[in-house]
Amino acid sequence: IRITYDTDINAPSASQLQNVIDNSNPLQLSIGNPELSQTYNHEVRIRFRDVNWMASKMLFGFVSANYTMDYIGTESVITTADTSVGGLNLPAGAQITRPVNLDGRWNVNSFLTYSFPIKFVKSNLNLNGGATYTRTPGRVNGITNYSNNTLVRAGFFWSSNFSENVDLNVSYGGNYSFVVNTLLANQDQNYFFHNANLRLI
Repeated sequence: IRITYDTDINAPSASQLQNVIDNSNPLQLSIGNPELSQTYNHEVRIRFRDVNWMASKMLFGFVSANYTMDYIGTESVITTADTSVGGLNLPAGAQITRPVNLDGRWNVNSFLTYSFPIKFVKSNLNLNGGATYTRTPGRVNGITNYSNNTLVRAGFFWSSNFSENVDLNVSYGGNYSFVVNTLLANQDQNYFFHNANLRLI
C-alpha cells in the first residue's frame, strides 16, 4: 500500500488576465479578468497491490482525491435587456463570459482490477471497474452552479493460451455517465457507451 500527497499552484494565463473584450461574436462576448488569483491544488492518492505469483493472481487498485482552491471557472452574464458593456451595446439575450476564482472544485477517481487464471480452458481473465466523480463550479448571472459529473465503468479482458498456434483475446468495457447541475437543469444529461473487441491470431 502506498499513500502520497501532492500540492501545486497554477498561475492564470496571459489571455485570462487581459481586460480586453473579444467581440468576434457580438452575441457571445468574452473578457479577461486582471484580478484572478493562482489556483492551489491538493491531491491524495492511495495505491495498493497484492500479487500471488504462484497462483498467477493479482489485485491492483487506486483511489485519488483532488481539491482545488481558487479554481479558475467561468462567470456568464446573459442580458435580459439592451445593455452597454465596456462601450459595446449588447442586445437582450447576448452573453458575456469572463474567468473568475471559485471554490468547491472536486475530483475523485477510483480503479480496481483483478486477474486470475481459468485452468479448465487454459486462459486468464481480468476484471476491472471504477468510478470518477467531478464537481465543477461556475457562475451564471451572479448565482453559482455546480456541475456534478459521475462516470461508472466496468469491463473484462479474457486471453487464452490453450494452443501454441492460436492467440484469442476478448475484451469488453462499458461506461455510464450522468451529469447533474444544481442550477442549469436543462444541461443535465445521461449517456452510455461501450466497446467490445475480438482478436484471433
